[in-house]
Amino acid sequence: MPGEVQLFVPRQGGDVYSSIRKGGLVQCEGVEATKVNGRTLEDVVASLGINRVNVLKIDIEGGELDVLRSAKRVLREMRPVVVCEYGKNTWPAFGATAQGLVQLLDECYYSAGVFDVERGVVRAADDAVWNSPYANLVLQPLSQGKSAI
Repeated sequence: MPGEVQLFVPRQGGDVYSSIRKGGLVQCEGVEATKVNGRTLEDVVASLGINRVNVLKIDIEGGELDVLRSAKRVLREMRPVVVCEYGKNTWPAFGATAQGLVQLLDECYYSAGVFDVERGVVRAADDAVWNSPYANLVLQPLSQGKSAI
């Protein structure tokens, strides 16, 4: 999200989750708002003159889909592998859904998977992943023309 945004930071003890939206893990009680400058990933890449991105790691308490939507050019042209958090407890504050992610992945020719620790491979995201409260997704570029599903 480009421009000035509010970053909401809990000021009470325990785990500290901050976000640019209230909701999910960032509740209204004991939250302090701080104004920060927001930039899209594409703006950062362009302003730094980066011509190659191999891997992206995105874990921003619900805003992952917003980042990916703002980075379609990076996804389509640079084809990085993306590791991002998916959470039913954080994504709703951003209006983000698994269906929205799958649609974006299809547009950019990516597949969604999760790392299978026991087998040491990335396996396709299935209903169990999409219905789980939390997952670390591995988004992998496909050859042009293949479906993300």
